[in-house]
Order: sequence, then C-alpha cells, then structure tokens
Amino acid sequence: MNTSETGNGPKLLHQVEQIYESKYFSIAFALIFLLIMTVLALVFHKVGGFGVETDFYWGYAPEAKAFLHGKITIDAFHGPLYPWLLALVARAIGDLFTSGVLISVFSASVTVYFVFEIMKSLFSSDVAFAATVLVAVNKSFVEYSYTAGTDMVFVALSMAGLFLLFRKPTITAVELALSALFAACAYLVRYNGLVFLVAIPLVLVVASVEIKGMKKYIAALTWASVFIVVAAAWAIYLKLHVGSFVYDKNYQNIAYELFAKGKMTWDQFWFQSSHRYTSYMDVILGAPVAFAGMLARNAGIHLFGDVSRLNNIVVGVPALVGFVFFALSKPGRRQAGFAAIFVLFFCVLLTVYYAERFSLLLIPLYSFAAVFAFKAIASRLRLKRNAVVLVNVLVAGLIAISYADSFAFNSGQIDAGPKDMLLIRNWFHKEYGDKYDGSLLAARKPHLAHLLKMRLYEFPMVDSYDSLMSTLRRDSVKFLYYGDFEERFRPQFFNLFNIDTAHAGLKPLCITRTPPAVLYELTK
Repeated sequence: MNTSETGNGPKLLHQVEQIYESKYFSIAFALIFLLIMTVLALVFHKVGGFGVETDFYWGYAPEAKAFLHGKITIDAFHGPLYPWLLALVARAIGDLFTSGVLISVFSASVTVYFVFEIMKSLFSSDVAFAATVLVAVNKSFVEYSYTAGTDMVFVALSMAGLFLLFRKPTITAVELALSALFAACAYLVRYNGLVFLVAIPLVLVVASVEIKGMKKYIAALTWASVFIVVAAAWAIYLKLHVGSFVYDKNYQNIAYELFAKGKMTWDQFWFQSSHRYTSYMDVILGAPVAFAGMLARNAGIHLFGDVSRLNNIVVGVPALVGFVFFALSKPGRRQAGFAAIFVLFFCVLLTVYYAERFSLLLIPLYSFAAVFAFKAIASRLRLKRNAVVLVNVLVAGLIAISYADSFAFNSGQIDAGPKDMLLIRNWFHKEYGDKYDGSLLAARKPHLAHLLKMRLYEFPMVDSYDSLMSTLRRDSVKFLYYGDFEERFRPQFFNLFNIDTAHAGLKPLCITRTPPAVLYELTK
C-alpha cells in the first residue's frame, strides 16, 4: 500500500521516501548492517554459547576440519553444505569459530537486502522500508546474525531463492533455475528446506509469476527438476556410502516430543531410548493419534512463541491483526503466493519443539504484517491527509520498541559464552603449547575440546566415581573438565569442584572461580 492510497504526506516524508525508492538504498542498508554487526560480533562474541553453538563445536567444526583434509562427513541430522562453506571460509581466515560468525553476519546482511527488494516489488517502498528495519532490529534476527551456526545461512539461501522469484512480475528461465538452485542449497543446509519442493512449484502454478517463454506448469516442473537434480547429487553419495538415498534421523526429535518429553531428559532419551525409533513412519504410525494431537498443540505453542519470543508482543500482536487484514484485503496472487510459502514452512515446523532459531525465516512475514496492520487500519478509518503521518509515527514506535528490546537482550547475550574456557585455553596453551593436540578430553559440551584442539569424549552417564574413572581409563581419556553444564547434567560429581579434596587418579591443572570450573589431568 503506497501513500497515494492514504493521502499525501508532508513534503519531508515524501523526500525521505525518495531516498529508499533509490535502487541503491537496499544495498547501502545491507552494507551498513554488515559493518555494524561485523564490528559487534568480532569485538564481543569471542566464544560460542551453550545453546545452538554447541552444534557448531560438536558437529560443524569437526566436519569442516575433515573436509579440509579431503574427507566428506555424513551427519544424520543435517546436510553437508554448511560444513563445506565453513571449511572454505576458514581456509582463508584461519579460525573456524570466527569464520562461522562472519558467515552468519554476511548471511544476515544479504537477507536484509533480499527482504527489502521482495517487499518493494510485492507491496511498496514505504512498506518495504518499515518491514526491513523491523527485521534488522528484531532481537532474534540480531542474535543469530552473530551466532555461529546454520540458521542464518539457511535463511539467506531460502530468501535468495524467493528473491529470484518475486523481485519482479516477470522472470527469466535462468532466474527460475537459480531460484531452485538456492532453495536446493537451503535444503542441503537444513533438511526441512524440502518444504520448498512442494511450496514453490505450487505457488508457480497458482500465483501470477510470469516466466518468459514458459507456461506456468512447465515452469513449476522445471523448478522442481532443478531442485531435485541438485539434491540428487547428495542423495547418490549417501546411497554409495550408507546404502540409502536418504539419511535423516530428525525423526528422533519427533519421537522425543511424542514419547519422552516430560518423562525423561534429552540425555536419558538419547542414551537409553532413541535407538527404538528407526524411521519417520516408525514414529508417526506408531502413534498417529498422539502425532496429530502434538501437531495441534504445537500450532498454538509455535504461534505464541513467534508472537512473544521470536518477535515481541508489541510487534507480534499487530502482526496477527495484520494477517487478518491482509487476508481480507484480497491480495494479488503474487502477494498471496509469497505469504503461502511461509505458512507452509510454519506448518512443517510443527513437527518439532519450538525454538526461535527454527522460525527465523518467518520474521520478514511477521514484520510485514505488523506494518500492514497500521496502514490497513488508517486506510479503513479514512484518515486521508493525516494517515501517512499517523502510520509513520506508529511504525516508528514499533521500531523503537523493537530496537530497545533487541539492545537489552543482545547486549547481555552477545558475550554470554563460557569465559572460563577462554581462561583455561590461554593458560593451557601457555603451559603446554600444542603438546596434547588430539588428546581426548571428557566434558558434557564440546567447546573446550575445540579450544584446546583436542577430541571430545562425552562425559559418561555413570553413577559412581569409580565407574567414571574406570570408563575414562578404559578409553584412554587424558583430561577431564567439570564446569557449569557438567554440574547441571552430572550433579553426582559435584565434589569435583573441590580441588582441596583428593580425587584418586586426577590431577587438577587449572581452576576458575567465576564461573566455577576445573580442568583435570588423568594420572597413571
């Protein structure tokens, strides 16, 4: 909706609109975001946190190291593309974690560009500007802009595929093929990207996206074919090495939701029960009624989470109102098709537990809906000349509140990683250098093993000290780390914090007080 629909705004507002009407504005905006987030990330985000960045240290970094040595690692929970990208960037930069952070920052920046250009094409430049700024200051979007992991890469690749489809009413066959290529790459980063193989061909058939020299059914078939060809390369590799075209164990997350959540911890499920479930059909057909009930419950849980956590209430509630107004406004087919892709993605997420990072791709749609709500209300109230001023004031208020919320959250989050491990790393490298590179380090989380260039040995699930030591000795573990997370999940060994008490077979090397942590060496 542009200003002509709600009356002419003051001259100053019109002049401002002329700025973001410029074809260079979105590039400049993305570059400013890139510069700010790069500086903040490199200055404050020195070590990954215990949340999603555990996956970085546990899986992505080792897989990237393997790729640099000519080995392709097959993981049961994600595709291969992110570790390959991480390896290539790390070859140039030298540090895997810094590379992961910079990849996320760059991915977030190009996403900002794609969001503006898509919104400008589908709606108007003023809506695009407001929605893109809301995206850029969204607390979850900012958080995962400096977080090392697959989340923002998946969002950027997904938005690249959508950008090539929706940036203008008529696209070429080359743009169509590139869209499918980017979407397939998103799938090879995160397997739930498979939703695009259904959603986008459907939209190509239903929506008015014109392909030069190609009818819509042929266009949909072409898009799907390119996607399948790209994905098939990995499927063939899987067939040759694991005996199946599909190697995806994310059904274990569904199994935990259905059968174990609230009854046992994830650790207990993973070690004791996860082997009982061997496929998606095994899980779903094993309890179809419970599965349907889980989807229904998760619909409410995820929607509430998106409103209150992915966004904040001040943006989330207007977004819900905006969705209603958008549906009632009889949107064009391109607009409706664009929104439908996000709705289908929301539905796919209902099969797993709620986490903001899974829903990052939905932020642009929520931001647009929040802006649309105020413009639609102003239009319906027939405020005419004052409508532009009122809408801009209200949307500016949304942006200001979102910025304040994001600043408060991320100023505490960006450097919230385990600082004790940085202290231990610095001390250990000063004392021993690379003497113990490749040794086994027992810990609950993989962070310190990565920092010390060692191999993680997951802290055993045993009940007694004797059992712990016999297990570590049996597997030739050289070091043992006990910190905050170990205390949380292995509380029976709380006394390891007390280095004044003799622990047979363990020699304390380094201890930190805030937070409490201790690194032991196993003695003979």
